Amino acid sequence: MKLSVREKVGYAFGDVATNFFFQSMILYQNRFYTDTVGLSPGVISVMFLVVRLGDAFFDPIIGALSDRTKTRWGKFRPWVLWTAIPFGACFWLVYVVPNVGPQGKLVYAYVTYVLLMILYSANNTPYSALMGVMTPDTSERSNIARYRFVAAIFGQFVIQSMALPLVDKFGAGNDAKGWGITMGIFGAIMVVCNLIVFSTTALTLQGAVGSSEPLLKPNIAFTMPEPCSTTVLMRSVRVRIFCGLSTLSSMICAEPLTMERMLLKSCAMPAARVPSAFIF
Repeated sequence: MKLSVREKVGYAFGDVATNFFFQSMILYQNRFYTDTVGLSPGVISVMFLVVRLGDAFFDPIIGALSDRTKTRWGKFRPWVLWTAIPFGACFWLVYVVPNVGPQGKLVYAYVTYVLLMILYSANNTPYSALMGVMTPDTSERSNIARYRFVAAIFGQFVIQSMALPLVDKFGAGNDAKGWGITMGIFGAIMVVCNLIVFSTTALTLQGAVGSSEPLLKPNIAFTMPEPCSTTVLMRSVRVRIFCGLSTLSSMICAEPLTMERMLLKSCAMPAARVPSAFIF
């Protein structure tokens, strides 16, 4: 099944939104909490550790829930739609901290950061799995991955090159105001990107929408019973170990391994190349 350029570009917009979130978290979040909010580095480090440990459980749960979702829009697309506004809004709220004292600020940081990571999992895990039901053609999936790569680089470039200048411009000496306005703009763009993903993939899904059957009949070249099934993958002890290792890698690497990346790779593999570690 061949996909149009419109469908590929539209789907890739999800990676722009993802990298707005991901790059800002890596580059600016710690700086914002310490320099602008005034929280101590030790407290922030503990918060990041606790939330990232919890994140090891979010992705498998979201994956299992999305696998069981039955709507007229399919399994995975509704999650992109449902989380579009909450994800963008929570992204903005992380960078808008009320003046409620040190303890109040810490509680606010915990609540908003936990919600943001949950919404990220609820948005990005089904988004990554969506590619597995857009087409059974492995070459087309490889082409989609190329579009995603370009979109990811573009999102990284925008955040890395424009965030701090915008903070200075809008803040005019008031960093808290600058961060709030800048991340509000990026959060709004994230909402638009996810809505574009939902709308442009509408015509690519075929089959009995809302039924318990796969939206696309599995290609006989695949060994998994359903393309990109998180439930099947999570039956593997090795994959569960991978989830734990991904949490550790996220604490020490600038580009942490994620469950959705592993799912993306497995979806694009024909049977001859699927690692035996994933099949039981």
